Amino acid sequence: MRIGFLAYEGCLAAEIFVFTDILLIANRVADEASTDPFEVSVIAASGTPVVAAGGFSIDAQESHHDIDHLVVPGFELVPSEDPASRLSLCAREIEFIRACEARGVRVSSVCVGAYLLGEAGLLDGRRATTS
Repeated sequence: MRIGFLAYEGCLAAEIFVFTDILLIANRVADEASTDPFEVSVIAASGTPVVAAGGFSIDAQESHHDIDHLVVPGFELVPSEDPASRLSLCAREIEFIRACEARGVRVSSVCVGAYLLGEAGLLDGRRATTS
């Protein structure tokens, strides 16, 4: 399975790298002698590098390669901040999420990454929750 983690300006890098590390370990303990079950990449809808919430630069791949599953991490959300103002900065990412879903790519999110899925219309008519 080819899994892409979407890096974008202000995303929480831990929500990308904790899962890429877990899948690396899963590949190491898998009983698959010839190939790893998970091919993991960090991708971006816009140019790279991307600056994560903590100010760290993430050198992501260009987004236009084949993936089977897209994982959208959350972003730093200050309680006094309106999520709509943050989402207005993510137009490319929201369009990329829509395009992935339209191609049949499975899409999931971590924490407030659900806001981007909602804005992309993937949660319309569905129940969803986040912390």
